[in-house]
Amino acid sequence: MPTELLTKEHVLSAPLFPQSDRKIEVFAREVYQKGKENADIVLFLQGGPGFQSPRNIDELDWVKELTKRFRVVLLDQRGTGRSTKVGPETPQQFDSAESLAEYLSHFRADNIVRDAEALREQVFKVKQWYLLGQSFGGFASITYLSMFPQSLKAVMITGGLPPLPHHDVATIYQRLLDILAARNDRLYKTFPQLAASINHVAELLSYDLPDTGVLTRARLRDIGTMLGRTNGLQRLFYLFDDPFFDSDKNSLCWAFAKSIISVPNFDTNPIYAVLHESIYCHNFASNWAADHILQQHNAFQNDNRIYFYGETIRRAMFEEYFQLRDFQAAADILAQKEDWPVLYDVEQLADNKVPVVALVYEDDFYVDPHFSMETAGAISGCQVWKHPTWQHDSLRTKGKEVIKGLLKRLGA
Repeated sequence: MPTELLTKEHVLSAPLFPQSDRKIEVFAREVYQKGKENADIVLFLQGGPGFQSPRNIDELDWVKELTKRFRVVLLDQRGTGRSTKVGPETPQQFDSAESLAEYLSHFRADNIVRDAEALREQVFKVKQWYLLGQSFGGFASITYLSMFPQSLKAVMITGGLPPLPHHDVATIYQRLLDILAARNDRLYKTFPQLAASINHVAELLSYDLPDTGVLTRARLRDIGTMLGRTNGLQRLFYLFDDPFFDSDKNSLCWAFAKSIISVPNFDTNPIYAVLHESIYCHNFASNWAADHILQQHNAFQNDNRIYFYGETIRRAMFEEYFQLRDFQAAADILAQKEDWPVLYDVEQLADNKVPVVALVYEDDFYVDPHFSMETAGAISGCQVWKHPTWQHDSLRTKGKEVIKGLLKRLGA
């Protein structure tokens, strides 16, 4: 019989930032097996930014594997899930774009880590715990390793070693767009008949979507976020299997339009759009880096073939996506903000004593493996587990194998 997973819910009041009088709530769900109530804890840091921890825990092999030996704490990072939310409703709570931007500026990895540290001290009252960081959760793990290394027994990272602070945002996106272009080339090589179908669909776009925005040619390209997932090429191909309302292919059907707008999470999880480029900022501004590089990159200016985007935030999205429109002015302010705190302490990482193992996907669509390997080399004692074919979501799709491999390399 399958082992039953038990849960406890925890809520903590935390300051918006250190010394702030404004409080937010932080929610975490503890998952464990009977008899493991006092086991060591693995704190899971979710990918994103701007996504809550997983809810379908009974379906996650990596949770089942970890709970054989550990308690797992699933943190809803500030702004997500049952922690104090940032949603399409948030701008109505502020009287100016400046005050909204200032509020949102406190939802980066440094304060997420402070929330986690408060949970460790005040709720779980353990001296140390383990980290498991997926994607952006790996970025936050390196921030944790920089700020509070004494609180960590070991750190496990899957697809989430960030670029070091000396890399500016434009350089990071230039490399990422080269990766996106190569993945698009692979898509059309795998499905050569797809190009004509996509071009025809793009010619017919005319949907004004109530409460959702406008389905433009550029917004169609945002579905490229799926190209980095396991079987992502196949999934995108089948999205275009039946896009037309009539047999003459003169109009698109609503079901197709709805499937397209349901792929990205930019409007349902606004932090994902508003703060995405800020995760790469350390005392410098992002200045809509991805948008500028997209307009300069030859592959994405090809009129004969549509190249899909990835985690590339465009300024026009804040008009195309209805639920992002009220964030537009604040997003402009944040794109010009230069005084972002540095998120990684390079000297501390070079002197690191905490066991770290990082799974680096050599074919990663979202996190440049070149930068990941450079960062691994800057963390004393960091073990790298490179995989040539697994995709960025392999913690979800190959969870048991991933956890066993990470723990084996830790000797845990």
